[in-house]
Amino acid sequence: ERILVPTENYSTFLLARKRLGGVNEPVIRFALGYHPLNYSEFPGEEEFAEMVAQWRDEVVAIGEIGLDHHWLKEPSERMGAIEAFVAQLRVAVEFDLPVVV
Repeated sequence: ERILVPTENYSTFLLARKRLGGVNEPVIRFALGYHPLNYSEFPGEEEFAEMVAQWRDEVVAIGEIGLDHHWLKEPSERMGAIEAFVAQLRVAVEFDLPVVV
């Protein structure tokens, strides 16, 4: 059995990895992604793909990602979140990873 730890951005991934043991703890694996409320931190598709590739032994899913139209009211916020969401879905396809929405 394994435990999946979803993260909401790269910083929380690194923090969770450090606190939970990362690759040294074979039971724990991570979902790396940018929560919709963190869309403005999304580095772009290419850099995100590089992050996933770097940590591929520990990252077994993309997430937590999605769209949040409750908190993101402005059209520009929603568009930014949509762009980040679609880019993360493309990376999930590239690496053949499941998605936590």
